Amino acid sequence: MGIAENILDLVLRLTSFGTLLCALLLYLRRGCGDQSRVLLMLVCAVTGLMFLLRIMGENYELLQRAVLPASNLKGGLLLILFYLLYPIEVIRPGWLDFKRALVLFSPWILLEVLFACVPDFRPLTSFPELIQHAGEFNVWMRLLVLALIPFINFILFYIPHSWARSSADNRWIRWYTCGSCGIAVLYTLFMLTGSAAVSAVHVAYCLLFGLVVTYQELFLRMRVPVEAAEEETEEELPQAAPAAQETTAPALDTSPTSGCNPASAAAKKPAAPLCLTQPNPLWNALMRLMDEEELWRNPDLKLETLAVRLDSNRTTLAQMIRQHGYEDYRHFINRHRIGEFLKIAENDPRISIQDTFFRVGFRSKNTALRYFHKETGTTPSDYLLRLPKRK
Repeated sequence: MGIAENILDLVLRLTSFGTLLCALLLYLRRGCGDQSRVLLMLVCAVTGLMFLLRIMGENYELLQRAVLPASNLKGGLLLILFYLLYPIEVIRPGWLDFKRALVLFSPWILLEVLFACVPDFRPLTSFPELIQHAGEFNVWMRLLVLALIPFINFILFYIPHSWARSSADNRWIRWYTCGSCGIAVLYTLFMLTGSAAVSAVHVAYCLLFGLVVTYQELFLRMRVPVEAAEEETEEELPQAAPAAQETTAPALDTSPTSGCNPASAAAKKPAAPLCLTQPNPLWNALMRLMDEEELWRNPDLKLETLAVRLDSNRTTLAQMIRQHGYEDYRHFINRHRIGEFLKIAENDPRISIQDTFFRVGFRSKNTALRYFHKETGTTPSDYLLRLPKRK
């Protein structure tokens, strides 16, 4: 074997071990997540077993020495569709029932039927040979299917997405779609070239992507609270805790004229926003919008969206937010979220930290914990432990 073949053999073995390890970790932590974690575990397990059986097979062969083989095309399409089960469940928990799954896998079913009707496919050994016979039905038909595979991932943008009942925000959807498109593009290049080097890059990328997704699932992504997942058709965010609206415990105050801070003596008090002496109509309108509609609960809220709502522009709004003592727009929004968290915690110190972070608008554990420590100087667990218990 050449250098490329040796690298491919090593990468295949590492990928088999790595994906099975991811499946094991997800299995051990399955009780801490939701159905999406189980689906990701199955994807990792199937991928790892597929590579393991290939490596341990008696007729183990790294490459078929062919371009655009029909068997690989069907298997590749099936795996890519299978990989979409996890992000769909993250974007819309419980949405993918049997009928929708059947529609999702319909391209693979149609391809199986089509290949059954055309049993004989011209074997192709090189890209120039593929170009030479591209006019034949059994060749251009395979090329058409191959060209469509990368675009299948964009179905994630058309899954009904409600930020109130999903732990995925728009940024996560874009990130996952781009990552899965990378897998499809490398797969396409391998199918067109049959190159061991391209195959090694493709398999290594799959392993890296799987490790990153598993890490995000276990340590970064917030699970959907049970009551939010059970919502049927409402688009409004369910109330985090009804009693929290009635409490008189002060939250992290973001009004332009207040000098008050959240009132837990057990933690460091967040610094109050800068108080300006002259009234600012745009700032007052922004604060009314924040207080009345609680837009900060929306993890997909953008500075541009607020500027349009206020008949202003991005630059003016960002400058005004900085003038009122905030580092940037994100600091302004996340300070509202931490303030609501503290208000709920003052009312009931026994709250679920993760569920409450989810309700106030966070979708990343790291972001929530970073801003919480920045505003209070402590961790959520320590903060809650130091609060007086209420009966």
